[in-house]
Amino acid sequence: MPWEPFDIGFLKHLRNVFKNKKTQELSRSNEGLTLARLRAILNRNQQGMKVIFMGSSAYGLREVFTDKSAPFFRFAVPVELPALGDDFVEFMNRRFKAITSCSIEPSILKSAFERFRRSSFLFKIWISEIALNPELDPNSSIDSVVERAAESLGFDKYWRTLTSQNLAMARLVAESKTSPLSCEGGDYLTKLMSNRPMTAQARQSMLRTILVRDIVQRRGRGRYEVTDPLLRDYILNRPETDYRA
Repeated sequence: MPWEPFDIGFLKHLRNVFKNKKTQELSRSNEGLTLARLRAILNRNQQGMKVIFMGSSAYGLREVFTDKSAPFFRFAVPVELPALGDDFVEFMNRRFKAITSCSIEPSILKSAFERFRRSSFLFKIWISEIALNPELDPNSSIDSVVERAAESLGFDKYWRTLTSQNLAMARLVAESKTSPLSCEGGDYLTKLMSNRPMTAQARQSMLRTILVRDIVQRRGRGRYEVTDPLLRDYILNRPETDYRA
């Protein structure tokens, strides 16, 4: 099947759009028409083309495909890839040394990579900032990168749209210590919410809400997890006052 010729001018425009905006924000901006046109091109060439969408955050990328009013609603299916290992950290340290003629203590690099939940995107931002600012303290800059990522992905704004009960359920899932619907899970919520007992039916409703909102996902019978490592980290660092409204 012959491919339809691409509009080179449009592709150049598309490149500039993606350079200057976060992909997950495009559908909420005036550039939504750009994505709609891209969707049309991909639809017409679907027999001769495979497309891979990648993003710095599973949470942010998922928004592109779950927004009913956006051009890419239900356009792709998620594929879980294995996390990068220590060999990636070692490779980045070699590149850092080749560019700056300096090296970073391996233990600091590994600690930062774990703090970023093995996100290569955040790790590259962090190591690039150190390369550009040699006086920067590597340890203190880790938290700065994490905070800016949470802000850019809109975690704070989204968090405020949930009730204290739903926030508590998200915290329970993020802790990964017990099943949300078990008796132990009920005891955890009661303690977290200052002794406000929650019935099994109420807990099911809370869990259903954060599932629909794509904050958590089911991983098996009775097993749930936060959809994005960065979002999980954000939840675990929230104050307990969030759950006691």
